[in-house]
Amino acid sequence: MLLTPLTPAGRRWVVGLVALLATAVLTAIGARLAGGHHTSQSHAAAGPTATSSPAAGPTSTVTGPAASQSNVARTTDPIEFAQDFTRVLWSYDTSTSRTSYLASLSDWLTTEGQYADPASVTTQVPSEQVWAEMSAQHQHATATGLAGHIPAQFTQALNADPGELSVAYIYAVTVTGTQHIVWAGGQGTEARSITVAVQCRPDQDCSLAAISPTVYP
Repeated sequence: MLLTPLTPAGRRWVVGLVALLATAVLTAIGARLAGGHHTSQSHAAAGPTATSSPAAGPTSTVTGPAASQSNVARTTDPIEFAQDFTRVLWSYDTSTSRTSYLASLSDWLTTEGQYADPASVTTQVPSEQVWAEMSAQHQHATATGLAGHIPAQFTQALNADPGELSVAYIYAVTVTGTQHIVWAGGQGTEARSITVAVQCRPDQDCSLAAISPTVYP
């Protein structure tokens, strides 16, 4: 069965999950991505209202696992891992450099290159220019109330063919929560959600494979 053509980001996401999802589910995901129904959001620059505006696109990419992984959650539970990663993703302090923030996120990526999608992480981070503007406003953010679950489509696909999980051991996890943003002279909150691909091989700590361009319920 042929899939609907995907965007580059969509192809990277499907590569990470192709061993896990049944053909019918892949077709549905491909059609949804091709239709442009993307709901994931970037960090936002401070604005005059409680809800911030999406940041401009990034100008560099994450380059794979760093030597130090001290900030990475050590767990074999994909939902717990996804929640911990999302907390780091949605919590930032622009008094530090954008490069340092990206490096802290890259630490979470799997070392298995065929499944790691660093570009999907970088797209969640504001560009250098926007980061500088946020820094000038002393902007920082924290994440609270995080809750994760396995999307229904993923569960249905695994129930249809449980053996497929043993290929890459990648789980799709959707995390919801609240991001609190503070800047000079203002603050705001934003309800957010994200779907990430988490690799949890037996007897190994979990790692990040990719961030989906679409949020799956």
